Amino acid sequence: MKKALQLLNKIQHGGGENVAMNYAKVLRELGVESVFIGKRTSAEYEAQISTVGTIQETLRFSDIRTADYLFVHTNKNLLKLFFLYLIPLKVMRKKVFYLQHLQFPEKKFRLLAFFINAVCTDFIQITPITKTLVDKYINIRKRFIVNFYISRYNKADYPSIRNSVRAELEIPEDKILVMFSAVFKPGKGLGDFLEVAARFAGRQAYYFLLIGDGPEAEMARQYKFPNLKWVGFVNDVEKYLIASDVYFFSSVFKQEMLPMALVEAINAEKKIIAYNTAINHFLLEGHTCESIQEMEAALLDQGGAKTFPHFDKQYALGKIGEII
Repeated sequence: MKKALQLLNKIQHGGGENVAMNYAKVLRELGVESVFIGKRTSAEYEAQISTVGTIQETLRFSDIRTADYLFVHTNKNLLKLFFLYLIPLKVMRKKVFYLQHLQFPEKKFRLLAFFINAVCTDFIQITPITKTLVDKYINIRKRFIVNFYISRYNKADYPSIRNSVRAELEIPEDKILVMFSAVFKPGKGLGDFLEVAARFAGRQAYYFLLIGDGPEAEMARQYKFPNLKWVGFVNDVEKYLIASDVYFFSSVFKQEMLPMALVEAINAEKKIIAYNTAINHFLLEGHTCESIQEMEAALLDQGGAKTFPHFDKQYALGKIGEII
């Protein structure tokens, strides 16, 4: 069986780490086993990620020699490859893929591109909002693969999951459940979600579910109406999404490259209410809101969920199958 190295800084909960795990799931179905290389910092996450690959802390020359593919998820590992393994990579003609998970200002990206072009064979662009800089500075083969989400659950199990989660939360089946999930920090839109929930406090048909925690948690603690349940951070957001009817995405976070929470909600075929940002416009094909008043109106609209392009397992099998 072929082997891929997933080069991370740490084995812990995080956006890049979750992307690496999803890549590993798809690669395994395509006959490629993954080795996650990064510092062990979370036993809980290590248990999750070890179901789809092996884990080690240090990158060795023997790993590079026996690997068929290298996926570079962090700039630290990009520099390590450049300074320690550039010649062997070229001599052995290894396929090296760089995934840009974060936005960078042009000056930094121009410098970063020097190392990417020197070390890697392919650049994986995960979002359309970086296209201008990528086209300007990346000279190697460019691939456009939106970060995808591999669902934990089969669609056939959704009804039973929905019933069990609602029973656990003591939320009646006839309530329209509106869910928000995020790290509570500036730009993520917690305040707007709470404001809309407050405006709906007198509407008995609606109930609001809040998932997450963070620096702005005091806003949630001060919420005074009984139409909202806050469950904090959870390991399995997907089951709560399945139990919900509407996903409320009020983030205007400027550094948002590709919101996986939104991708997950699209794949789960939920009704989605979101602001008009560049990435939301792309994912939701322009079906977005310009103001909190429009979001409120969209929530009152009893129309069902719109169907958007899914970035799911089938999408991933096709895209990754092409690059390997």
